[in-house]
Amino acid sequence: MAEILGSVKVSGFVAPSSDTDIYPSHDSKYGKGGWREVATLLDRDAITVERRAEGMAVYVQETDTVYILKDGIDNTNWTLLQTGGGTSAISGATDVVLTALADGEVLKWDAATGKWVNGTAGGTGGTSTWDIYDEGVLVSSGITKVNLVGADVNCFEGSPGEVTIYIPSASFSSHFNTTDGITNAVPSDVATTNRYVAAPTSEGTPYKIGDWTAGNLYPTTRAATLAYSTPEKFSIANNTSTTITVNVYDADSITVLDTVTGTIVGDGTFTSTSTFVTAIISGFVTETIRYAASLAVNINIAGILPNSGRFSVEIIHNDAGTSYSFRQNNIFYDTEPSIASLTSVTIAPTVGGEVIGKVSGVPYYSTGTQFTVTAAGIDNINADTYPSTVLDITGAGIGLPALAITTSGLTGWTNVHSNTGASYQKTDWAINAGSYCTSSAQTAQAKVNDWTAGTLVNSNSLNYRIQTYADNSTRVYEDFRGETNRLTSVYGAWDNNQVITSYDGINGLIVECSRLVYPTKDYTTYNPTGPNYSGLTGNRVYYRRFWHTGTSHSNGILHMGDTNIVETDIVNSAVKIDISLDGVQWYSCNVDYLGGALSNGSGCRINADTRKNGYIEFTLGTGKFTDAASSWGILVRITYTTTDKYLGIFEITNWS
Repeated sequence: MAEILGSVKVSGFVAPSSDTDIYPSHDSKYGKGGWREVATLLDRDAITVERRAEGMAVYVQETDTVYILKDGIDNTNWTLLQTGGGTSAISGATDVVLTALADGEVLKWDAATGKWVNGTAGGTGGTSTWDIYDEGVLVSSGITKVNLVGADVNCFEGSPGEVTIYIPSASFSSHFNTTDGITNAVPSDVATTNRYVAAPTSEGTPYKIGDWTAGNLYPTTRAATLAYSTPEKFSIANNTSTTITVNVYDADSITVLDTVTGTIVGDGTFTSTSTFVTAIISGFVTETIRYAASLAVNINIAGILPNSGRFSVEIIHNDAGTSYSFRQNNIFYDTEPSIASLTSVTIAPTVGGEVIGKVSGVPYYSTGTQFTVTAAGIDNINADTYPSTVLDITGAGIGLPALAITTSGLTGWTNVHSNTGASYQKTDWAINAGSYCTSSAQTAQAKVNDWTAGTLVNSNSLNYRIQTYADNSTRVYEDFRGETNRLTSVYGAWDNNQVITSYDGINGLIVECSRLVYPTKDYTTYNPTGPNYSGLTGNRVYYRRFWHTGTSHSNGILHMGDTNIVETDIVNSAVKIDISLDGVQWYSCNVDYLGGALSNGSGCRINADTRKNGYIEFTLGTGKFTDAASSWGILVRITYTTTDKYLGIFEITNWS
């Protein structure tokens, strides 16, 4: 046996004086190699080279870590102690209680004993590891971190210690009142109309408006039943604990008027104690690890607020601890306890506001003439809300513009609900219709407006002569909107102010509403008052001249439009049309031209077989034509022999 150089020789092991002795046999601080305990890393690095040996272990309190010297004894050779499987064992440590580590086991701290002990991956203490499987086939073991990447991957926790990964990702319905999934689960607000809310007699009598200001616009409904629903299914976490709640709040948005709550376990209907609120779950289905269903809520608001009032609606889905809410705030329910009504409407020309013109001696009201209209007995237009326009008045038959009346134009009005006895009057309602004419009985009409239009009320009926035409007469065109180019029987300018029963041979036709007609009416019964043309008899005539300055014509084509004169009337001379160059010799357009020069009374119509039914072609005969002597034109005389004919347009079409 070789001698150990440098050693102190002993013949036995070092031991205390007895097995009950409390003193140690040695101090690890002074030993070489083996197990050491130090306070800090600096203390570890200060261990002398003489006391180091490769494989020695040092526990550092500062880091609560065990280090060993590996592949050398310098400070750079300190390495964390690694514990592995198989039959590896840690010896010499006072805080380690281990058996041989089996495959898959780890070293973990047991707080109860204050010892390092054998443990399994995923247990408390130490670093957990996982085995990764693909469709049940092991991919890798000992994994400490898994990162799921991609839009088509998601995972969900299942049984304790287990998650399920879905590739492609699982699809779920959206949470209630969201679109965060594959469905639209957002209920729509019930439809409302912005209306002015009338003031209650007092708050709560007969209804409440809370902090609203009466007379302002607020969302309003007339519907007795309100319906809310999800357009598509919404997501439900489980079928044991999620709930649906519906609350109907009072005007303060806090006090609950009615409520219902139900736990969603499948299809079902939840009804409030009052029976005025129901929540219906339908189409309940499983969605992978969740559930989904549709929701329909019905609220009998007429039962909750029988006397009108302000309210709000809230629907809450408590989804396993997370709440998803829908709310429609501040709606007014209008029971419309009384129907709006109107008693009467009257109308008359405003004295001093008339603008009067005349045609054929008959006066008429023209543009700017003012009327006074009165609507009386306007009741209940604000029971319990009202629109912007509460009264519509029309007078189109009199040429008047429509009136849209707001409450600011009413007399005897307050915005306290169910107001009665209001009225409206306008004294400067002026004719503004363009190119308009009437010669008949006309009325104004009015109606109140509420949720539905009120009954149309007619005013008193009066015969009116109203005309707002501009005279469109030209050198070759006449539409009888005035008498600018009309002539007397001696071919002088016509005076439209003259009464025909005492003017120009007392046998004239009259112009009325853009037509040449036989006078038959008694205008003393009209507004404005005119002459009495009833009872007149005999042939009646109209004269005017058509011309084409600087251009001679020996023939022409007459056209008659807007007329009830037919070819038979021309052939039978019920209507006579004569032309003249000098006002002495007249040629008949009712009689065919026989050739040669024309003389007084000769027929001048040509091509009657093709020019008819509103057209007449004429000739001036051999050697005659328009010239300077005839002022480049012809005189036309139209004679009615019956009382029922009218003519709206008379023109020469080929004298451009």
